[in-house]
Formats: sequence, C-alpha cells, structure tokens
Amino acid sequence: MPSVAQPVDALHHGLRPTYRARGLENQSGANHCFLNVVIQALWNLQSFRKRLLQAPCHTHSHAASSYGALARPAGNDHCCYCALKSLFHEFAVSDRDVLPPDALRKALSLAYNAQGRFQSGDMEDATETIEVILGILHACSLSSSLAPSASPRAQCVHAEFIEEASRFGCHPLCLSHEVFGVEYVDVPRCTFCGATGEPTVTSAFTYGVYVTELLECREHLAGQVHSEGADSLGAMGLWQSIHLVPVTRRTLATERFLTRQPQTFLLSLAWPSSSPTREQLIQVLSMIQARLYMTEIFETSAETSVLYGLRGLVCYSGMHYVALFWCPSQRHWVLFDDTCVQEKEDWSSAARVLLSGLFVPTLVFYERVQADAALEESLEELAQQVCELEVVLVGSSLGAIAIVVVTRSQTLGTLVPLPSMDREETQTLPVQEDFLRSTRLSVDHRPTDAAEARRIREEGGFVTMGRVSGELAVSRALGDLLLKNSGLSCKPSVRAHDAKRDLALVLASDGLWDFAEEKEVAKVVVSCSRNGLDHVAHRLVQEAQRTGSMDNITCLVIFM
Repeated sequence: MPSVAQPVDALHHGLRPTYRARGLENQSGANHCFLNVVIQALWNLQSFRKRLLQAPCHTHSHAASSYGALARPAGNDHCCYCALKSLFHEFAVSDRDVLPPDALRKALSLAYNAQGRFQSGDMEDATETIEVILGILHACSLSSSLAPSASPRAQCVHAEFIEEASRFGCHPLCLSHEVFGVEYVDVPRCTFCGATGEPTVTSAFTYGVYVTELLECREHLAGQVHSEGADSLGAMGLWQSIHLVPVTRRTLATERFLTRQPQTFLLSLAWPSSSPTREQLIQVLSMIQARLYMTEIFETSAETSVLYGLRGLVCYSGMHYVALFWCPSQRHWVLFDDTCVQEKEDWSSAARVLLSGLFVPTLVFYERVQADAALEESLEELAQQVCELEVVLVGSSLGAIAIVVVTRSQTLGTLVPLPSMDREETQTLPVQEDFLRSTRLSVDHRPTDAAEARRIREEGGFVTMGRVSGELAVSRALGDLLLKNSGLSCKPSVRAHDAKRDLALVLASDGLWDFAEEKEVAKVVVSCSRNGLDHVAHRLVQEAQRTGSMDNITCLVIFM
C-alpha cells in the first residue's frame, strides 16, 4: 500500500514560500484599512518579506523587568514583532484567501495604549503606521543591549522603549534599517563664494517630498529644454533648498549627499490638501516612473548609484486606504482593497482605477533591481517545485542540475551553472575559431572550495570528508530538501560574456570534462564546423568515452 504524505510546514522544511495575493479582513467599524495596506506593502516587497520570514522568533519571558508594570504575559497578541511574523507565516502557507490582521492591531494598541493610538476602531495614518512598525522592529534588535534584564517582549511592545530605541543606531543593521534605512548628509553652500556650513546627518525610513514643491519644480522644468527623464520623481533632486539672503543678495543652496542606500527606497508624499484636484493627481501619477537612480535625487557617484524599480503605492481617498503593487512572477499589478484583490494588466489600467476613485498616492515604494533577479527567482521557483516533489515522495532524496543560457542580440547574456548531487558538474565553454582559443565560464560549486566552505558554515552547515554534512559532494543544487538548512544553496553563479567573436558554446557535465581537455574539445568543435560534420555533441561524448569516461554524460553544443 503506498504511503500517504503528511502535511508539511513549508517554512520548517526550508521551502520557499510561493507568492499568492491575499486579502485582509476589515469588518464594519474595525477601520483596519490603514494597517492592511502597510501589511500588504511589507509582504509584497521581496527584500522585506524574505528577511522577516528567515528572521528568528522571539523567546518570550514572563519575568519582571526594569519596566515593572510594563511587563505582561507574552504572545502574538502582545508582541508586534511576533504578530507580524505570524501573519507573514500565514501569508506563506495558509489556504485562506482572506486573513485577519487582528493580532497585529491588538499588539499595536497595547504598545501605544498610554498614547491612545491604534485603539480598536480608531483610524490612523498609513505613513505613520509603517514608520511605527519599522521602529518596533528596530527596538526589538536593541532590546538586549538597552535593557538586558528585560524580556524581549516587554522592551519592544511599549511606546516609551520604542522612542528610546529610535535614538540609538544598530550594528549590524537591523531588519528595518537594512531594508528601508536611508542616510544622507546636508551641506549648506553659498553659491556666491562657495563657502560651506555645518553638515547635518539624517537617518530615516522614509524620504519626505512636498507635492507642492514637486509640482512647482515640474512647472519650472517645463519652461526649460526638455531632457529625457526630467519629468519624473527624480526631478525633485533639482529642487534644492534655496534661500535668498536679503542683505547680501547671496543664494544659499543645500547639497544632499547619500551615505547609505536602502534595499527599498520609500517616498512619502505630503499633499497640501487631503482632497487634491484630478489634474494634480494626473500630474503626480505621470511623474512616477518605473525606474529610479539615486543620482537623480542625491549627490552620489554614478558608479555607486544602484537602479531601483517601482514596486507599489499606498493611496487614500477620504478615510479609506488601498494598496497597488507589482507582482513580478505574474507580470501584472494587483490592487488590494481589504478583502478585495483585483489584478490589473498594466500600469495604465491600474492608474485609471486610482483616478476613477480619486485615490491620492501617499507612499511610493522603489525596490533595488538586482542583477539577473528574474533569472534567479525562476531558478528558486524551480528549486521549490523539486523540494515539494521530494516531500510528496516521502523517503526520497531528489537532486537536479541546471544550466541556463540567455542570449541577447547575438550576445551571450547570462550563464548559470548549478551542480547537483552525485558529483555531477556542468560547465560552459565558448570556443573561438581563431587559434583554437576557449574560455571557461562556469564555476564548480564544491564544498572543498574555501569560499563555499565558509558560506556553508555561515548558513549553519559543516563540511566533512569534502562533502556537505558528510553527504553531498557539491555545495549548490536543486532539491536535497534535508540539506537546505545545512548550507546547501540553490543560488546560481551568474556571468555575462560577449560572444560576438565566439564560434560555439559547449555545455556539458563532468562526465565529459573529467576526461577531456578544453583544448581537445575546442579542436573537435572547430574540426566539425570546418568539415561540415553534424552531431558534434555526440562526437564529444564518444571522445570522452574513448578516453575512459564511465559516467553518464550530458553535452550540448550551440553554434553562435
């Protein structure tokens, strides 16, 4: 009789949570919408979602602390950190289409009970809410250092401690500062004589922008020669804090230097009125561009400025909030209106919905665009499917290899070697016809490599007898679920290569490379191409077998 697979906790077994758009409850009179959009924003930002899901849980204590009466029994309904992490766990593994945010709302109300904020049924500002939640996560990271005798829950749940913690930095960076923390230095400078004043350092989770100044800047630019990208949020970098000094008629400008770039750049839009005109909404929405460089806002070198992509908005109309976020895996926008989740095909259709409801954008999220992020996400999704299959086939141990080649305009764009179990390695070798030159592009991921061994140890694993946990002779693979928490990674090595002068690209497993020199492979490829011979890959396999290879061999030859 076949065995029946039991339910499996995806996070416990190291499976990558599959993205799924869900709604959040907001019963009549609850007024959860301001909190719901913040939760949706944090969940839809991969840079935050992954870090929180992987962050350790709190170990709460009932012991009294130096805060005395502030110490209460701990739990998800008392600790904001635990309530948010528990809700994210439900987002990752629950079968429900709509989830309740009540635990987080209750934890917030307890944290700010003395201030009368976030109480049941009260309405709050979404911008202030996300800053409060990020401040709480920051306070949690400092709990042991600021009040070692207090329980983690007692320190992170009350406003007094959160306010105290906000005055201290964190090293290493906490979750909030790692993802959202932006730091810049303002240096006042006289544009007449060049003298500079005392610099001012600012560290924040949001970057505030006055819409009035933004629109005035737009109007000012409209009178100048139009240049590419001028009509965007980046144009506000041209809106320096210029003050006229009446007596000397000198102009004082403020230069803003970026000193720390966040994973997610969060713009907070301050509107002069809670009910702007439709024309103003159209102007601001038209200025929100898909891409943003820090050089468009701050004084920073082009070499250190990274690319950010638009990920979503939080908007309000009257006393109601909605969130609009881009879903990379599904390639569409998703509008979150409490329990209602609507897919929008493109930005134009999403913007029309916002304009039809006169929704005012108040938060704009830009997330770092990682190199080849889409390719890495696709391989992570494939690794997830292999792990899920391994769970279904109870008692089985599955592993796989993958090598991906992306070509763009006849130029080799991306090479991704992923070794698997049984010591099989894939390698890529572009062959140039002139002088039989060849270049190896792939990297062998083996536990015996010093860098890989260090990474395995940092991720909680160990290497013995040249194998991960003494079992696997490769350090990166798809599958092998039991080793996912022991340093085995599915993250690929990525390399770009200009293939304009290359004759061919050879992709093969170690069954060929362990018995064939790269120069010999190049000779066979060039010989076959000159003599018009077919089945080049088959000839390479035969050559490896002739020299003693007994391993299984995979070989693919691509002529450029």
